[in-house]
Amino acid sequence: MVLSRRMNEKLFGGANSVGRRIRWNDHEFRIVGVRDDWQPLPTFYDVNNGSLEDSEDVYIPFGWNAALELFSAGNTNGWKAEEVNSYQERLASELVWIQMWVELPDSASRDRFQAFLDNYAREQKQAGRHQRPLNNRLTQPDQWLKDNGVVGNDSRVLVGLAFAFLAVCLLNTVGLLLAKFLNNAPITGVRRALGASRRQVFMQHLVEVGMISSIGAALGLALGGLLLVGLRALYTVDPTDAGGTQAIAHVDLTSVVTALALAFFATIAAGLYPAWRIGRIPPASYLKAQ
Repeated sequence: MVLSRRMNEKLFGGANSVGRRIRWNDHEFRIVGVRDDWQPLPTFYDVNNGSLEDSEDVYIPFGWNAALELFSAGNTNGWKAEEVNSYQERLASELVWIQMWVELPDSASRDRFQAFLDNYAREQKQAGRHQRPLNNRLTQPDQWLKDNGVVGNDSRVLVGLAFAFLAVCLLNTVGLLLAKFLNNAPITGVRRALGASRRQVFMQHLVEVGMISSIGAALGLALGGLLLVGLRALYTVDPTDAGGTQAIAHVDLTSVVTALALAFFATIAAGLYPAWRIGRIPPASYLKAQ
């Protein structure tokens, strides 16, 4: 069998367990490998038992399924009513409880595998099975999740709404910064008269915009963290459970850096025009007024 890294740490303290033997379901197995951390979300290969559950901790060769008469913990489907009294009758029935995933790296391998499935179905039709019309399809993981209603287009809609809201906020930011800078135009006029260049005035106001954007990004990140904590508490019954909502309701370092960079540069972009505009105002008019 192959253990997960988490199970290997639990049983052997993280030591090299390859070659050691353990007893599982009243049978002795030899450990041949330990896989690294792997948690695909959603779990595309098992959408029946919860698409947000933790990945499995133990893997055994597929051949042991029949040898040990192991039953599936997922769904069992059939196209007709059958009386199944033993495991061998189950294997010979029309029941379906196994899903198979294959890696097809190119279109040629995909075509070959599609032909293999079609030919197998035709042979079974000649034997009196598979009475429905030929309808074999190879489905990629992303499409499989959509077909089973695990994911949809909600996330794309929310992202679009978020960027639309960001655009509205940036337009308001441009107006507020422009009004603020123009209100201090007399002071800027005095600085220009004392020798400050347009570039220096522009950079001064751009630095001010950068400070505002940094403070806003930090506050937004803190607010997002509080909302995330509330979301985890709302949808998770067991706070110690690492699966379910806990597994996806988290923020990694990449997300934090991306959010901070987006907030910073978006605000800087909004402040370019007000900073440029205040530097173009002639200082003479304000000096006369003063």
